[in-house]
Amino acid sequence: MATDPEGIYELNCLPVQLCGVGRETRTAGLPAARPVAAAMPDSLVWALVGRVSEDSTRAVIQRLWDFRVRYSDTDSCRRALDWVKTRLAGLGCDSTWLDTFRPDYAPNAIGLKRGTVNPDRYYVVCAHADATSETPRAYSPGCEDNASGVAAVLELARALADV
Repeated sequence: MATDPEGIYELNCLPVQLCGVGRETRTAGLPAARPVAAAMPDSLVWALVGRVSEDSTRAVIQRLWDFRVRYSDTDSCRRALDWVKTRLAGLGCDSTWLDTFRPDYAPNAIGLKRGTVNPDRYYVVCAHADATSETPRAYSPGCEDNASGVAAVLELARALADV
């Protein structure tokens, strides 16, 4: 579907979920599919679960709430995604970048962390940081859905930082 910014605003007032797909293909350097590796030992899984912190998760949600407006075409949302990108870099991602799929929307924050055993295998964990409301350009902190998803992604990155 193609629309203009006003059309997006009107669509966001309806009970639908919108998403954009990047226009740049990112297949260069991706390996062919391989057989699935053996599962991690339960002890490592439980050790990672034990690293999850409610305080850390709440702090991320609060920080995103503090941006107050995260409607996808606002500077405030772009600043929030810059913050997410910086956090991903600080949590041990080997590379981070902002991927713009539409110039009038805030980009996606991407973090890549390479494994030591299977460095060419990719697992994607994602969430959306933008938010909407009845007054999206005036007030759209979105902590129940959008910020909680971003908090889960950042908490996973924190738990895996030295793994």
